[in-house]
Amino acid sequence: MPAVKRKPTSAGRRFVVSVVNPDLHKGAPYAP
Repeated sequence: MPAVKRKPTSAGRRFVVSVVNPDLHKGAPYAP
């Protein structure tokens, strides 16, 4: 699971590292 650094939109968000779900499919819909 990759950890993604967020863009510092505010002072508190500067140190936020969020964990993304690698199981989410971002490609084309599955067509058999």
